[in-house]
Amino acid sequence: MGDGAYLIFDLPLRGFYNWSRKRLEYLGFRPVMAPYRYDHHIMAYALMVNGVVITTDKDFLKFSRAVVLKVDKYEKMYVRMLKGVRQVLDNG
Repeated sequence: MGDGAYLIFDLPLRGFYNWSRKRLEYLGFRPVMAPYRYDHHIMAYALMVNGVVITTDKDFLKFSRAVVLKVDKYEKMYVRMLKGVRQVLDNG
C-alpha cells in the first residue's frame, strides 16, 4: 500500500506523528516532519519529493496532495489519514 511514499506532517501534528510513525513505516510509508514552517514551502517540498502533506490547516484544502484532518482521537485521525492518503495516491 505504501510504496515508499513520503508523508509530510505539519508541525502542529508532532504528537500524532510520534504516535503513528512506526505504524506507518510498517505499512511502507516514509513519515517525516515538515522541514519548513510556512505553508507554501511545505507545498513546494511535497511536490519536490512527490509526498503527501498531513495537516489540520484548512489552508491546504486547495492543495491536491494534502490530507486535512479534524483534530480527534489519534486512532480516528489515523484511519481518516490512511483513507485520505490512499485517495491522493490513487488520483495521481
